[in-house]
Amino acid sequence: MGCKIRDDNLEKVKALMYFKILIDETTDIATVSEIIVYVQFLEDRMGCTVFLSVLPLKDGKAETIFNAQITFIEEHGLDIQKMCAFGSNGASVMLGCENGVAARLRNFVPHLINNHCVAHKLALAVRQASRGIPYLLKF
Repeated sequence: MGCKIRDDNLEKVKALMYFKILIDETTDIATVSEIIVYVQFLEDRMGCTVFLSVLPLKDGKAETIFNAQITFIEEHGLDIQKMCAFGSNGASVMLGCENGVAARLRNFVPHLINNHCVAHKLALAVRQASRGIPYLLKF
């Protein structure tokens, strides 16, 4: 089912002028590291976010994640120069300014904008804010 969804969405992305890649790390039931890849774009002046793929990883290093993403982009015929932004969690593996995934991508796409996912920022803020409230620590 994932392949059908991916293929339909890939055709849409190939026709776009620009798109943004969003990735997030996850672990499946067998504890295999993976990244989930989404793409964001404008359609009829509305923002859309669609699933592209789940890519297995041998480890969580920036080089591994970067290579998996570049391989996916190349194998599926996406034009990397149409990628205008990259979003992920705020970990240095992802957004590190020298060796993070975003920095590596910027070597291919100089105009790339990087951003820390707002949902991840919110989770970090809530965690930090809840430290002083005993009830929220349990929650």
